Amino acid sequence: MSRSAGMAASLGDALDGQVDVVLNLVGLDEPRSTALAALVRPGGRIVSVTNEFETPIAERVVARNDSAHLVELVALVDSGTITVEVTERHGFSALTSLHRRSEAGGIRGKIIVQPTA
Repeated sequence: MSRSAGMAASLGDALDGQVDVVLNLVGLDEPRSTALAALVRPGGRIVSVTNEFETPIAERVVARNDSAHLVELVALVDSGTITVEVTERHGFSALTSLHRRSEAGGIRGKIIVQPTA
């Protein structure tokens, strides 16, 4: 894909070739995750906190539960140093559809899921 007026280059076009490591921090749909995996050279690694990749080179990282870090984050939010963009609110009954949207890369911002009263 070449650049044209108003169109950004794809990640593949922006690189000079394949890379050793890809760190993926966003949810991707199937075509985008396949395209991302193709950017990694043989012997390289994909580290993803969101998607699972159908490739032997992928590693999935899950955040560890650390109450001290959580307390620090809450303090930063409470002080206004960090703001959280809440884009949607849903009841627990929406969890399945929210997971599907997230897997397809259709979630932006933070969603609050809470019991319905």
